[in-house]
Amino acid sequence: MPYYYYKPPKIYDMIPREGPTKGGTNITIFASEFKKTKHILCVFDGVKTRAKWISSSEIECITPKWPSPVSVPVWVIYEEDGDKSKSTSLPFLYYENPEVHSLEPSCGPTYGYTQITVKGKNFVNMGLNKAKCIFNGKKAMNVTIINETTLYCSSPPLTRSESLLPALDMRHTVEITLNGAEASENHVKFWYYPDPEIA
Repeated sequence: MPYYYYKPPKIYDMIPREGPTKGGTNITIFASEFKKTKHILCVFDGVKTRAKWISSSEIECITPKWPSPVSVPVWVIYEEDGDKSKSTSLPFLYYENPEVHSLEPSCGPTYGYTQITVKGKNFVNMGLNKAKCIFNGKKAMNVTIINETTLYCSSPPLTRSESLLPALDMRHTVEITLNGAEASENHVKFWYYPDPEIA
């Protein structure tokens, strides 16, 4: 049976570089050269997960669950060669998933830009404007994190067609993402109303 030895890849980037301790974050790892094989593994400080080969410079893998917030080294190996093919490593930061408890105010006009105070827990600034308020699962707005339980964001403006929907459809879910990928497991509602000056 033939034996193949693969040159260890040198990884130079990973997106995102952080995710919740519950695991399940889909990360993309970039390297100088990945060999096309079904037997690539991502290793999170010793915990192995199967990787998906995308191209010679890109693979994807899913983060495993972790017991507590911590930064762990991540590297890549070819299963056949084990540690002989161990790549360089990059740190991955685990954090507690954020929770959203309340909004103040909880409503605003359809033209948007209502400044909202969001109360919850586990709000951590990951830098590079990664944290966002997500409205209705699709509209991302920048946030200012004040502390672990408070942040500010603004409501996005509705399109004309959205502003003509029935009142019940004007209630938008609000979630928080810290890494630009996973959203909080819970959400609260923000209720839009027509601009009283033109209603």
